[in-house]
Amino acid sequence: MHSNSVSERRILWNETLNACGSRGFLNLASAKDLKSFINTYDLLEYHLHGHRYTWCRGSAMSRIDRAFASPACHRQFPHMVLTRFSRGLSNHCQLVLGPTTQNWGWKPFRFFNGWVYHLRFMKDSEEFWRESCRQFPGRFSLAEKLSYVAKKLQGWNKMVFGNEDNR
Repeated sequence: MHSNSVSERRILWNETLNACGSRGFLNLASAKDLKSFINTYDLLEYHLHGHRYTWCRGSAMSRIDRAFASPACHRQFPHMVLTRFSRGLSNHCQLVLGPTTQNWGWKPFRFFNGWVYHLRFMKDSEEFWRESCRQFPGRFSLAEKLSYVAKKLQGWNKMVFGNEDNR
C-alpha cells in the first residue's frame, strides 16, 4: 500500500510541473519517466467512453488527458469508465471517472399550462430569458439558452407549486 499524504502529493505535483517545459509540454526524459512509472506500478488506463479526443485547438485534436489505476482498483470497480463532457471555453474537455450509465437521450421539456395563470409567470420567465442571454452571450447557441430557461422554470415550478414528486 502506498502512502498518499498531502506532502507526497505536493512533491509529485511539483515534480510534474518541473518536468514540463515553459510551454507546458512534457519533455522526452520526463515522458520516459512517466511511462516507466506506469509500467513499474502496472497501472491500467481507463477506457474513454464515447469519444476519441480530450483536447483540441482549431483543427488539431489529441487524447492527452487520461486516467490510470491499479489492476486491483479495476477489479474492485469493473464498471468505471472515463466520460468526456463538452470543453466549454477551454481547449480541454471535462473528464469524469464514474460508473457507466445508460443514456436515454434527450429529456423533453415539460410546460404546464397552469403556469400561465400564475401572476408572476410572465415576469419571471422573461427574467430567466434575460439571464440566459447574459449567461450565454451572442455566440452561444439557442439550445443552451433554452436549456438554461428550462432549468430555471423547473426550479420556479418547485418553488411556486411545490415538489410534484412528493405528492
